[in-house]
Amino acid sequence: MSDHSPRRLAILFPGLGYTCDKPLLYYAGKLAEQHGYAVRRLSYADLPANAKKDPSALALAVSRATSQSFAALDGIDFASYDQVLLIAKSIGTQIACAYLAARQLSAHAILLTPLEETFRFGVHADLAFHGTSDPWAPDSEAIRRACREKDIPLIEFEGANHSLETGCVETDVLHLREIMQEIRHLMDHLS
Repeated sequence: MSDHSPRRLAILFPGLGYTCDKPLLYYAGKLAEQHGYAVRRLSYADLPANAKKDPSALALAVSRATSQSFAALDGIDFASYDQVLLIAKSIGTQIACAYLAARQLSAHAILLTPLEETFRFGVHADLAFHGTSDPWAPDSEAIRRACREKDIPLIEFEGANHSLETGCVETDVLHLREIMQEIRHLMDHLS
């Protein structure tokens, strides 16, 4: 990278069990690298094993993952980057938006399967993806409404779950391709 090239940083925020090596985040990270971003992949440790089934364990998991993410990110000199892009999945969307709001950070954001709680922070995102059969965000109309109110382009996949999968491999691969094309298009536009 020459001294005159813009410095870009992409940060990947995983979900519970949906780590940065799973398809949506793995390929989004690869796209970011191809677009000249330095990529930082977050991970969470010591989360309750039953967080997906127990609301109090989920709240504890989100709290711990948020604290760990803030600690990992607070050492970054964001002012040294010309552009910051947050790519977040599931509870990671909530954590990313909480970080943007708390630190008043100017950044772009991609929300992969945002939760309803994601939108309470009042920050803007550039793009969101939602499956209409997502058990973690079962009220698709609430997700649509939040995206409309915040002017966030929303791409929905009929019958897709929280991993944006339908159970049909051919359909899921086509969805993954479409998602990556949309993310690439956004990155092209941001360049």
